[in-house]
Amino acid sequence: MWHTEPARSRPMGRALARAAIALAALLLCAPQTALAGPRQARAAFWRYFRQRFPGIRMSDYARGVPAASGQHPGPRASLYAAALTKGRRLWTTPFPNGHTYAGCFAHGGVGAAAAYPRFDIATGSVQTLEMALNACRVHNGLPAYHSLVRGPLVDLDAYCKALAIGRTIHITLPTRAAIRAFARGEHFFWARRGQRNFSCATCHVQHAGQHLGHAILTAALGQGAHFPLYRPATRTWIPIARQYRHCLHRAGMVPLSADSRTYRDLLLYEMYMNNGLPLAGPDLAPRSTPIPRNKSTTPASLPTAENFAGKQLLSRAAVCFSTLDRGFS
Repeated sequence: MWHTEPARSRPMGRALARAAIALAALLLCAPQTALAGPRQARAAFWRYFRQRFPGIRMSDYARGVPAASGQHPGPRASLYAAALTKGRRLWTTPFPNGHTYAGCFAHGGVGAAAAYPRFDIATGSVQTLEMALNACRVHNGLPAYHSLVRGPLVDLDAYCKALAIGRTIHITLPTRAAIRAFARGEHFFWARRGQRNFSCATCHVQHAGQHLGHAILTAALGQGAHFPLYRPATRTWIPIARQYRHCLHRAGMVPLSADSRTYRDLLLYEMYMNNGLPLAGPDLAPRSTPIPRNKSTTPASLPTAENFAGKQLLSRAAVCFSTLDRGFS
């Protein structure tokens, strides 16, 4: 685990802030032309973490907390293997027309999860794996599952991800509309918001590998590659959309709906930055003690993420200069 020595905490914090600001400036202020922009951003992202944690193999970032903290997971899969049986049963049970989920994906679904989320040209929006599984149900004559964060759909998502463990993540941006979706996710990742004035980068770039309460903050590189997470104590899966909602609440904002465009664009950005890493999910949720909620903070008093992502979404230049002006401290 990472432990910051008190005597060095302030200099170290300043150094990390300068490095994070430099990365933000490089990613957000550099001229972007079509697909060259995302490619340059990904290259800068990898270069930053390669220099930040030189002792960690790049492929290990896909495992989340263990990679950033120097821990090794050991035989983790055995702790959630039984939970995958629900998803396997759903995956292999025929629809009324005799088909199965495997028929909706290339190669019977083996490795399919490594290409999600994907930009759906027909709808002009990002499609997550959960959405693809629901579309498969509808195509085969069954209603879509209502909940995207718990229940059968999450069990299916976990099993489909298990069919792709070890496959190289390969997210594409086939159109300019896809690149715009990537840019929206990029903006949301770097811009500060909420009562605590946090950005995703505050925790997962500047403070990656450090402690927040009893939890270790994961590095931004690898985010999404090891989800969903299984929590043995409650015997439940934690999909990435549920984690996003939890993070927004901690930042002092009202979380969005699990299928919001903002979450899907953010996932597209994070998973594109993971291109080249192996898919490592599903995985086991790290042990941590949740930070108590502030009882004085009521949902009505919080700014909504929808407002931020819509009317108040900062432009690339605005995000860049506000980041440089205020820093990450």
